Amino acid sequence: MKVKIKAKFFAMPRDYQGERELEMEVSEDFQQALEEIDSRTKIGIKEKLDKRFVILINGRNYRKVLEDKGKLEEGDNLAFVPFLGGG
Repeated sequence: MKVKIKAKFFAMPRDYQGERELEMEVSEDFQQALEEIDSRTKIGIKEKLDKRFVILINGRNYRKVLEDKGKLEEGDNLAFVPFLGGG
């Protein structure tokens, strides 16, 4: 099943993507949705996820959300956010 989501790109992911925000219909399956987003943006999501940036779904880490509900839902907001470093 397809769901309409909004993908927002911040800092480095936006630099790769060129756009700040996309609205698109994707599979409710998270991994399939990532492939669909990546085919449109050419970010290289699977190679960079958890290494260069993290994905938040409605403001929460994607792993926690998927543990709770298992799939994407209509109207979800995905934020591609780089890791913050410091020391």
